[in-house]
Amino acid sequence: IGEDDAYNRTVIADALITCTEFFQLRDASSGELIHGMEDGSEPEEIVHNVRFEVITQKDEEDRTMRKVGSWKIVDLDDMLEGNIFY
Repeated sequence: IGEDDAYNRTVIADALITCTEFFQLRDASSGELIHGMEDGSEPEEIVHNVRFEVITQKDEEDRTMRKVGSWKIVDLDDMLEGNIFY
């Protein structure tokens, strides 16, 4: 496929985002801690790998330019194994 054929293109960007997290999963009825950190625990610094994706299209009026769509988060910490053409 040549340059003239590439009407749509997908742009993928990976970002490492550092967060301070305090994580708890509790039973809604009993309040029992099911998973995560005990009350009084210190928040932890965590780095997440976030994959973003956007579709660009050729601009019909100016073929040298591209229209950029909306960025979407398509994977978090490789849970979807990068989501390549998922």
